[in-house]
Amino acid sequence: MEIFEERYQVVKPIARGCIYNVYKAIDNKTRGIVAVKVEKNHKNPNFARELEVINNGKSIHGLAKLLYQGITKGKRFIVMNYLGKSLESKFLKCHEKFSDGCVLRIADELLQGIENFHKIGYVHNNLKPKNILLGYSLNWQSLYLVGLSSVNSNIRNTHENEGYIEENINLLYSSTNVMKKITPSMRDDIESIAYILIHFHCGILPWKNSSSSIEVLKLKIEFASTKTNNHLFAALLNIINYAQSLEFNQEPDYKMLRNHLANFAKNKKVLRVYDWAISNDKIQKQLALDKSRIPISKHFGVKNDNKISELKDGNNCMKKRVRFGNMCQIKCGLTQSNNAEDCESKKLERVETEIMEDFPHMYNRMKILQQRKEFLEVLASSN
Repeated sequence: MEIFEERYQVVKPIARGCIYNVYKAIDNKTRGIVAVKVEKNHKNPNFARELEVINNGKSIHGLAKLLYQGITKGKRFIVMNYLGKSLESKFLKCHEKFSDGCVLRIADELLQGIENFHKIGYVHNNLKPKNILLGYSLNWQSLYLVGLSSVNSNIRNTHENEGYIEENINLLYSSTNVMKKITPSMRDDIESIAYILIHFHCGILPWKNSSSSIEVLKLKIEFASTKTNNHLFAALLNIINYAQSLEFNQEPDYKMLRNHLANFAKNKKVLRVYDWAISNDKIQKQLALDKSRIPISKHFGVKNDNKISELKDGNNCMKKRVRFGNMCQIKCGLTQSNNAEDCESKKLERVETEIMEDFPHMYNRMKILQQRKEFLEVLASSN
């Protein structure tokens, strides 16, 4: 595999596009994971525009951080912090439908992120689930904007232009003004975010299967006045109507929009959390690092059988063990005949392993499962 600057070792390709290729790489100096973008054509203006945005946005949350830039074989490349999967990927994995809590959590993150983006003087102009990535590792709950080659700069010094021509209009999520060939502004990013959220909530948009821009525009104009008894759908429609009411260079009230959805969540008792935060896959990955996955019999060097057995440790402490899959109660005493008080019992309703007081590292597993159980109870009560 290729090495950049004798430091960044390519592991595998992540994405290939018409502007650049993206690779997952290892930083041989820090041993951390990074992303490397390499332009496909020499001095591509779109690549230069993206590099400009990343440089100007280095102080804001919601954009990948530039770690290094250079030239290899006559082509520019940039090294950035590695990001996770896209919302498009998560949406497909969740069978193209997110829960209300997940939609509201995404909404809050996106509105905060686009506010930061607008503050550095840019309109994204290409918001879609594919261009919104989750963070990686400890930043997995944060959202990051990518696909910056279509951004509009100097938004506060731009004038409304009805002759604006966008080469590749995103029919599914573009605002009605952009489809009318009006220069994009901050209001259009807000409208696009609302379409994305409604798609996540409903699982489909009325114009999804339409390829005619005229038909899509007509459907979007009618869509804003839709009557519905779905409360979250209505709240998101309010955001569309608000965005369409703004003047060309008028700054959206981001705080008001976030509070609008936060109050909805509070009134409806909706817990704002990602659907994948409690997925079995994620739980299993956390448990894989837990030593309690080692069968308890291995700690004592005894055979793992189907019977209840009694074990003595070095302190002559009697313990009872039950085969995996049953309710487990572990007691501690000096001997079987001794009348000393038992230690406080620990119970674990789980089909994997038992927990013993002598092994505190096993409590990690119980905490994870307890948190998941409590969350599911809250979720059930709110519905």
